[in-house]
Amino acid sequence: LGAVVIFALGRWISGTPAAVMATVYYTLNPALLLNGRRAMMEGGLILFSLLALYAGVWWLRAVTKGDRRASIAAAALLGISAGLALAAKHSAIFGVMAIFAGCGVWLVIRERTRLMAGLSHLIGAGVGLMIVFYALNPAWWGDPLGRIPEVLTRRSDLLAGQTAAFGGYSDAGAALDGFFRQAFIVPPQYFEVSGWDAWIGDEIAAYEASPWAGISIGGTLIGGIAMLALTAAGFIALVRSRSAPAAARWLIGFWSAAILISTLALTPLEWQRYYLLVYPAIGLLASAGVYTIGSALRSRSRYRSHKPHPEAGHGEETLSKNHP
Repeated sequence: LGAVVIFALGRWISGTPAAVMATVYYTLNPALLLNGRRAMMEGGLILFSLLALYAGVWWLRAVTKGDRRASIAAAALLGISAGLALAAKHSAIFGVMAIFAGCGVWLVIRERTRLMAGLSHLIGAGVGLMIVFYALNPAWWGDPLGRIPEVLTRRSDLLAGQTAAFGGYSDAGAALDGFFRQAFIVPPQYFEVSGWDAWIGDEIAAYEASPWAGISIGGTLIGGIAMLALTAAGFIALVRSRSAPAAARWLIGFWSAAILISTLALTPLEWQRYYLLVYPAIGLLASAGVYTIGSALRSRSRYRSHKPHPEAGHGEETLSKNHP
């Protein structure tokens, strides 16, 4: 289902070719396949985070066009999908905050005449988010306000315990190295605790021998560098493009940058499941980069094929002088 949403987002920023590339990257990504198949919360986290991003772009486009009915429907979808994403896993808060912040900044900068109506829709979406999240979390029912600091404390203790037990990043350079390896090279990580290969080694071998284990598009150091370059090119293209809808370019770019930066800054150890949301962002940006570079090369090729050869003009001038 997430692949369907990725395709729709890709069409908004670079048309069908880029949408196909983003979807192929998404569906072949070994980390997404591995963690999406586990009976854990990551599958819901990814799907509903992407659906919230789609709803945010839909809402911005509807507001820009002055379509009140569509904007109300999009705001409702935003609230529901954002609530489901947060209910799936608390770390969805960073992507959800980026979507709401991106929509709010757009209103202030580009849609001041519709500012109050737009803010009322965003507030309604926020209320919907809280209702959905609250309804799906019975542990919060007794004391919802008290649960917030408790959850933050428990989450902080959990990460501190994991870092102490399994070894976290020693410095910013190690964090950057781990981020590059997990985000752009993407070697599948079947377990986080050393020694588990003795327990599930046969299962890993069978999984990798199947045709459904996925393909890492980066795969090697050179491939990872290429993916990084394409991602950067795609982000620049998103900023400079005039062909794609401005609302889609703005929110997808804003969300992607927020996901990449927050993941790099806040992930304390190299566990692949903590990096999962960067893959949809990289897939969308890199596909836009490939499409933009390909379009530029095709345009240059067409220009060269239609450009007059310098010898042709000189020959015609000589002929006209000799034979007036």
